[in-house]
Amino acid sequence: MAQISLINKSDIVKSNRIDSEFYSPEYLHYEKIIDSINSLSIVDIDCTLDCSAFYPSITDYYNFDKKGIPFLRVNEIQNGMLEVTDNTAFLPNDIVNEYSSNIKIAYPGDIIIAKGGNSLGKVCIITAQYEYYSVCRDLIILSTNNLKYINNYLLWLYLHSDYGQKMILRTASQTGQPHITINSIGKLKIPILPEINNVIASQFQDHIKLNQLSKQLYKEAENILLQELNLLDFKPEHKLTFEATKSDIENAERFDSEYFQPKYEEIIKKIEEYEGGWDYVENLLSFNSNNFFPDSNTEYYYVPLSKVTNAGEILEIEKEYGKNLPTRARRKVKTGEVILSSIEGSIETSALIGAENNDYIVSNGFYVFSSKKINSESLFVLFKSSIMLELLRKISKGAILGGYDLSSFKTLKIPLIKPEVQEQIADKVRESHRLRKESKQLLEDAKLMVEQEIEKNAKGFV
Repeated sequence: MAQISLINKSDIVKSNRIDSEFYSPEYLHYEKIIDSINSLSIVDIDCTLDCSAFYPSITDYYNFDKKGIPFLRVNEIQNGMLEVTDNTAFLPNDIVNEYSSNIKIAYPGDIIIAKGGNSLGKVCIITAQYEYYSVCRDLIILSTNNLKYINNYLLWLYLHSDYGQKMILRTASQTGQPHITINSIGKLKIPILPEINNVIASQFQDHIKLNQLSKQLYKEAENILLQELNLLDFKPEHKLTFEATKSDIENAERFDSEYFQPKYEEIIKKIEEYEGGWDYVENLLSFNSNNFFPDSNTEYYYVPLSKVTNAGEILEIEKEYGKNLPTRARRKVKTGEVILSSIEGSIETSALIGAENNDYIVSNGFYVFSSKKINSESLFVLFKSSIMLELLRKISKGAILGGYDLSSFKTLKIPLIKPEVQEQIADKVRESHRLRKESKQLLEDAKLMVEQEIEKNAKGFV
């Protein structure tokens, strides 16, 4: 059904926008709600906006060993939160200093918003994991140290809420690729809600505590595994020169030098020496490899690679009709299975399928498996560990879009973790996931509180 909005000429002149999308009934309805309550623009609450300018190519200076200053890009914004992962680039201090007029800095408590592309409007608050962060030019920084009338947690949650997201998307320029600007965000109206200021801040702090505890428990699970395998402090050396015989090359059917790195053999030897024993993936794992063909008129939850975080969390997704799913949507997963990316550029992407994910459809870029001899939690930790990631890199072929095939994966040797150790790992992982869900729920409750407070103050418009 066609939607019609009647707009005064003065409104068009005031907004300097003539695109019909800007005046859609939905956007106008949200605007009326915010205008009906006590609200001020972002500039009027003394929030300073900035953005990195053009800078020369700095990719050669990236390191992924967490040395230097984190360089935030769009992928660090995950479900409203900042996630510094193994894929986060870090820049040397001297490079950030050299380009200080171009590469802007964000501090804990500041807010960043993605300017365009498929991530347009994604927003997160900067956490205190690091003293400060360098920021790419695809993000707008909202400096919050001088805020008036509202705290940064409430500002962030409003921008992350349904109301805030609608208003951000409304400001996007529709010329060429949609994008938002500092000027348009600066004019965005923010509701002033003093009644919940302190409550929101308290819930955010509780969220941080639970999230940190969740990560700590997962780290403990990983340490239990590595200590059991005598690999806790094991750091195989990446050698610049080494030899491989002609027969080695012929047997492996590989000619790339990286495949024959001696560090891989060091890891394999450690696995072979494990007192609990070892076996091949082929003998230990059962694979869910049957193609599932979605019904065109049935709705499904579909999980692409991009919806799984490095922490193993499956992000919130909406149902899609089978006819709208991509051809890669070919695996239906069950509770207790593990999914592991087969793509070289994302081999650290894996997740444990919980009860809430039962019967989800996942991309066939994932391998889906379980085992009768190793519990799912231990498999999850094992394949996220640094030692197994190294072995997955060994069997991978090609660059970013390359990967490893199932036949190569099945030849990997993995440890037969002792049952009592498996239970220790499982207990830690289950509690870690429980706390992560509780932490996430706190934020959802806080976001809902913001939306309800807006509606309570906007009687007659909702």
